[in-house]
Amino acid sequence: MQVASNDAPLTSRHRIALVVCYFGKLPPYIRLVFRSAAFNPTIDWFVFGDQPPDFEPPPNVNFIVTSIPELEKTMARACGTPVRIEHVIDLTRLKPTYGLCFETHLKGYGFWGHVDLDMIYGDLRAFLPDDVLDHYPRVYCRGHLSLFRNTPEVNRYFMLHAPGAPGYEGILANQDRRQFDEWPGIWKIFRYHRIPQYHKEVIADIKPPNLKTITRFEAEELQNYPSQIFYWHQGKTFQAYYHREGGLFDHEIAYVHFQKRDLEGPDFDPDTARGFTIGPGGFTPYDRENLSPEEMNLLNSDRPRPWRDVLRRRIDRVKRKIKKLRNRNNLQPRSK
Repeated sequence: MQVASNDAPLTSRHRIALVVCYFGKLPPYIRLVFRSAAFNPTIDWFVFGDQPPDFEPPPNVNFIVTSIPELEKTMARACGTPVRIEHVIDLTRLKPTYGLCFETHLKGYGFWGHVDLDMIYGDLRAFLPDDVLDHYPRVYCRGHLSLFRNTPEVNRYFMLHAPGAPGYEGILANQDRRQFDEWPGIWKIFRYHRIPQYHKEVIADIKPPNLKTITRFEAEELQNYPSQIFYWHQGKTFQAYYHREGGLFDHEIAYVHFQKRDLEGPDFDPDTARGFTIGPGGFTPYDRENLSPEEMNLLNSDRPRPWRDVLRRRIDRVKRKIKKLRNRNNLQPRSK
């Protein structure tokens, strides 16, 4: 893999490691994800999973082969409480524990964070200035990017309790399925105990599609425009939108997160492309050419979902509801 980097040399006082747990086959666009990681050479990734890539990842991406039973044992030993992972989706609730559970791998880093693989990273260091890292033990508050100061004390803050927030014991035992890695969980815990948290909207968190329509890319917390695209170019990610007088405005963002999108892999060489757009139809080579509103809309517009896909998703939704009802019944105390 050809490795490049963002222009600025490392002057930060804080080493950063990002952690992902991903079991099953890696997404078909994983080369693009790792390419965007490679352009952040002063940040290291640790990917824990059971199916390593069939290509050589960049030097700052480390793949650690493990299994879910092994991970359960590691987490139970570190946290001192039973851990049960029934489905890979359960891993999302366990993210705040990673600093403690993977402390051997994270030794020597000033901060660690949890991220996802359904995202394209931009120039992350541009949004992680030293003055923020100096003063906040937690930086950013999304499940797809939260950083924690890597100290024994901070790495155990998830064990604190707060009114209205789930407790870590129930989360780890999979008895409490409420969200723990974002606002309803760890945010409430930090806020209740007056632990400083830094948050700013600097990302494109793309709204998920609905059952019948693969919707165009719109960001949850950013202003959206009638004609807009999201793209990666030489280590940076952007939201670009069309100005009425004929120009494109480029708004730099930290990354693009496209949850619940079944995007195919690129039909171009991911290691040599200078840039690419990210949209409902997948990835398209892009080298910052000027685009008309019509061209932008071709890259980013609603499209109907194939009926077979709609049917499959309806069936999956029914299965999930049945499983949720069964789990709820199993958790209720039985009458004598």
